[in-house]
Amino acid sequence: MKVILPPPPTERIWERTIEIINSPETKERARKEAKYFTRNRGMSFTENVIFVVNKGNASIQTELNRFFTNHKKEEKSISEQAFSEARQKYDESPFVKLFNMTVEESYAEKSVLSRLYRGYYLFAIDGTDLVLPQGNPELREIYGEMKGVSAAQGSACYDILSERIVCAEIAKIKTSERELALKHLKKLVEMGLASKSIIIFDRGYPCAELIKYLTENGFKYLMRVRRKFNLDIDKVEKDEEIEMKNGVVVRAVKLPLNDGFETLITNLDWTPEELFELYGKRWGIETDYNTLKNKIQVEAWSGLTETAVLQDFWASLFLNNLVLIEKFHADTLIQQSRSNKNNKHIYKANVNEIAGSIKNRFIDICFADEPEQVKKFADYSF
Repeated sequence: MKVILPPPPTERIWERTIEIINSPETKERARKEAKYFTRNRGMSFTENVIFVVNKGNASIQTELNRFFTNHKKEEKSISEQAFSEARQKYDESPFVKLFNMTVEESYAEKSVLSRLYRGYYLFAIDGTDLVLPQGNPELREIYGEMKGVSAAQGSACYDILSERIVCAEIAKIKTSERELALKHLKKLVEMGLASKSIIIFDRGYPCAELIKYLTENGFKYLMRVRRKFNLDIDKVEKDEEIEMKNGVVVRAVKLPLNDGFETLITNLDWTPEELFELYGKRWGIETDYNTLKNKIQVEAWSGLTETAVLQDFWASLFLNNLVLIEKFHADTLIQQSRSNKNNKHIYKANVNEIAGSIKNRFIDICFADEPEQVKKFADYSF
């Protein structure tokens, strides 16, 4: 008897990607004037969005020539200038919508695309500097500069176990990391995840306002703190509760580390050893920033304007999540296939191979005419 397997959970994400990219509503929301993209001369709105998501490492003109030859089956491409002018006619909202869709699917009821740790989602919040394109002085005026070059502050809330970004911000380079972290927390509240979440922070984040917000909104948290953050906390010898000036009570735990001590504050009732182990899981966000910067190449900007930067930023985040969701699914299948074997090592899918595969398949999937074609191209053989 033939066993009919359910479709992979990534299939729905591909289906929704096609829906969003082709939706008239997406175009209506994005274009800056109603007269834009009323004719499909050169490059349609949908084709423009697909091209931005799937931009490669070659020059824009080379990529345009390849796009027109391989996918539009046309010998004559549009110029880089024509493409740049066309993308100025719409905002970043299509890419924000695509990114948000990957998050919605990850935390939908009965989703199999996320994992829990002792009943909680584990999130880490961190920031990174983004070097912007240098050919436009307006970007320096909008975002500021770092060491003499135009730069912005990027910030993300990262799901440690499910390995993907849940919310993100791009802001002025001098924007407070705590301010951006608060925006991430408010987003988690909107998603209904506050009471199901543990947020892990590095020592640049602790402040009375942030701790109060976490406490009042039902979050669990774990923070590493610097000396002199709070003098009463500095005096803790091992494990005590401390009331801060704003009336919030925190648990301060001092743990030996190398030749000194690290101090963690939390509202969890776990043992000090469990807290130390939990904090160590935070470093997954560093790995994802590496994927985003080096494999997805978020800083390989394809335009000089703020519109182009925002489009590229959100398109890269969408592509990053797409890669990591397929990797998550692949890792799950690998572990299931090896569950009865005595493994000394944990086997995982190769993120470079998946990123390359998605780049190769993305345009074919978006241009597929039939559902069966979508399934064929969306089926990545792990």
